[in-house]
Amino acid sequence: MKIPLHCKRRYAKLLLIAFITTSGTVLLARHKEPSPPASFKIIVEKTANGIAMHGVEGTAWVDLSFSLRSNQSRVVNAHGMISLDDILSSNNEEHAGFMFVITKTKNGITLKGLKGTAWKALSFSLGEHEKQAIDQQGMTELH
Repeated sequence: MKIPLHCKRRYAKLLLIAFITTSGTVLLARHKEPSPPASFKIIVEKTANGIAMHGVEGTAWVDLSFSLRSNQSRVVNAHGMISLDDILSSNNEEHAGFMFVITKTKNGITLKGLKGTAWKALSFSLGEHEKQAIDQQGMTELH
């Protein structure tokens, strides 16, 4: 039995569409692979008016502090505090290392790892003027 020419063309088109769709999915998956953890250590302190941080290792800054009300967030990377506009308008290579969102909550701190962290989310209780050290792996000792 011979397959008609119009059927061969239809199968060829379907195979081509399947190939293109699969290739695009693989490329997209490669692009969204998480970056390897950077090496950093930061001491986070909850203050009456916001958050204070001390860069122990892997940061271009030594001390960084900003005002935040409860449930407000800021984005922080190895170079300091950055805005959403900075992230969207520049090349991700400029933000090499790590990047996370830090949020002051009523009872502590919540972090969301965006780049260079082994954790996707991290949350801990922290009273006013208490300190907690964090690194690329999560919570760590203050030393």
